[in-house]
Amino acid sequence: MEKVFTLLLIVILSGCSSEPHIVKTDEEYSGKGNKKIYVVSHGWHTGFVVPSEHIYKEVPELKDRFGDIRSIEFGWGDKGFYQSKEITSGLTLRAIFWPTESVVHAVSVPQGVY
Repeated sequence: MEKVFTLLLIVILSGCSSEPHIVKTDEEYSGKGNKKIYVVSHGWHTGFVVPSEHIYKEVPELKDRFGDIRSIEFGWGDKGFYQSKEITSGLTLRAIFWPTESVVHAVSVPQGVY
């Protein structure tokens, strides 16, 4: 039991051991913008719905895959957890504490969904 407590304490403290990386921008950010991003829940998974025009500016190759659509939903996470049909405590713990493969989920969002 003492080993489990020690391991848990190390994991918790390692998350607080350094300052977060801050990305500096060239322009001053006012906190006000005209771009809408939606957050959607799929139970265990969360996705971000982003207007495709903004994504295509950064990753133009995605237009070949998705074409003229309004938005794209993105999600990502542990491969085993994300693609599992049934969530178990073992799968959850492995996703949280063990370095595993990741996947990115990207789907088109039809007009009129939001």
